[in-house]
Amino acid sequence: SHSATPSQARSPVSFSPPHRAADRPSGGRQTVGTRRDPLRIQDEIAKAKKLIADYRARFKGIDAFLQACIQEAMDKGYVVTIGGRRRMIPEIHSANGAQRSLGQRLAINSVVQGSAAELIKQAMVNLQRRIDGEGLSMKMLLQIHDELVFESPAGDAERNAAVVKEEMEKA
Repeated sequence: SHSATPSQARSPVSFSPPHRAADRPSGGRQTVGTRRDPLRIQDEIAKAKKLIADYRARFKGIDAFLQACIQEAMDKGYVVTIGGRRRMIPEIHSANGAQRSLGQRLAINSVVQGSAAELIKQAMVNLQRRIDGEGLSMKMLLQIHDELVFESPAGDAERNAAVVKEEMEKA
């Protein structure tokens, strides 16, 4: 069972647009920005740093996990998802720093996103088996990343939601 649902792991952050029309002088000349723009950007950077720090404090093993993904790519030249799929990461050994950095990001993203895709797929298969096998009064309509959308009669919604939760946690 997972310790946090995706909605618990996410922290809502709202970013104001860096420039508003009211901040711009009128006329034919375009300007790079106003005096307030650097302050606004600094504030958003500070918020982002706090969000990352809070996330790392809440999920203490995250840094070790990310480093393990990179190390696996460096040692083997590939990474492996939860389901056993391999992705080659030749960029990890590049002499070019930008390419090597890309390799590190690919190593992490391939494991995280690939594993997430495998888990949601397994949950979908298990759920459809239960819907069909138990004659449940719901219909799986849509998958968006790590979320599933169902249609259910209002009277059965609570029971159906419990089935969905159970199968998603077991995947």
